[in-house]
Amino acid sequence: MNNKEILENLSCLHDMNPMNKWSIYEVNLSFNKDIFEIHGAWFMEHINDMVSLNGFSKACVYQELIVDPTDDSFLRKCNLIVQYYIKSYEKLQDYLETKSQSMRSQVVEKFGNNYTVKRRVFELVKEIII
Repeated sequence: MNNKEILENLSCLHDMNPMNKWSIYEVNLSFNKDIFEIHGAWFMEHINDMVSLNGFSKACVYQELIVDPTDDSFLRKCNLIVQYYIKSYEKLQDYLETKSQSMRSQVVEKFGNNYTVKRRVFELVKEIII
């Protein structure tokens, strides 16, 4: 089942909230810390460039906190989660089809094999505010 089919199967949830057009494009990255210290400022500018693309509205950058005192990976790695907020799944599809290759190649050019990446896509089903 592809992404579009999965979203169509959630159509019963779409009816619950007509404001659920927003999608989140989440990128989980783990950088070699030494390389990130050199190119980290450039990477933050890269995120700004992404947000300036048509359909993107904002990005939130999170750094993983180490809660296990026996885990010393923070000495070698910088783990980030970047969540891009996009106005619709269609805008995300447009990005993936027309601009993603170019944007991804910029990261490869700077970081080479010194990082890993995992990408996920979410669509807002319901927002609860108290």
